[in-house]
Amino acid sequence: SVGAMALLKKSPADITAFMDSVQGKMIPNPYHNFTHICDVTQFMYTALMTTKIAESLSPLQRTALVLAAICHDLEHPGLANAYQVNEKTEYAVRYNNESPLENHHLEVARALVTQHELLAALSGPEVDEFWTLVRQCILGTDMAKHGTMTKELDEFLGAEGADPLANARVLQLGLSILLKCADISNQARPFSVSQTWNDVVYQEFYHEGDLDAKAGREVNPLYNRETNVISKSTIGFITFVVAAVKCLRTVNGSSPSSLTQPSRRGRQARRR
Repeated sequence: SVGAMALLKKSPADITAFMDSVQGKMIPNPYHNFTHICDVTQFMYTALMTTKIAESLSPLQRTALVLAAICHDLEHPGLANAYQVNEKTEYAVRYNNESPLENHHLEVARALVTQHELLAALSGPEVDEFWTLVRQCILGTDMAKHGTMTKELDEFLGAEGADPLANARVLQLGLSILLKCADISNQARPFSVSQTWNDVVYQEFYHEGDLDAKAGREVNPLYNRETNVISKSTIGFITFVVAAVKCLRTVNGSSPSSLTQPSRRGRQARRR
């Protein structure tokens, strides 16, 4: 098990109260909503347990990963970082255009964890370690960092005798990518489920594209309801997802087909 309640010395009622607050911080967007939070957290738990990654991590690390999954999109407005920067929103100004949404999610997470005193049973060094992992994982969900992160991990894993458990930076990188995998895991679900997620994510994409067009800005091709072909763009995204799932091999060389096979079937279905 994750061992979170034993580590934090919290009761089920304490955790339920925290989750109620998390739900209260989620805006009812088509995609970035509380259901997405639950979906990502369930995938994180399954990835930890199915691949036996959990056996290689401490209770603190496991708890931090699950909490990062729970908190990774708090108060998401349903409009991406590019929109925040273009519109010079409060988030973009506050964080100097650097991962404005992810930094905001992290800030809200800190406030909720403090409000519920979740870390009261931990020592000072443990709290620091906890937040270092949560911070790097949540900030790592910024898709603008995807290429850099996966390239760095691939280069390390390609070296002879590479042991991620012996390299703190690479272990952190692998765990950050694990949350990224969970965040974009809906295409690794059975086709009927992934199609439902696909429908709602494009509602958000096209809404943002409409706002960009209205503002006279160039519209991201993925967000252009007039020209985008969803089946084709989804095939490209599935390929992107499967590439990211390399992180599941980081700790113990395991990448179970149960986590990746559905995405391959979905890609085949959309090509028909």
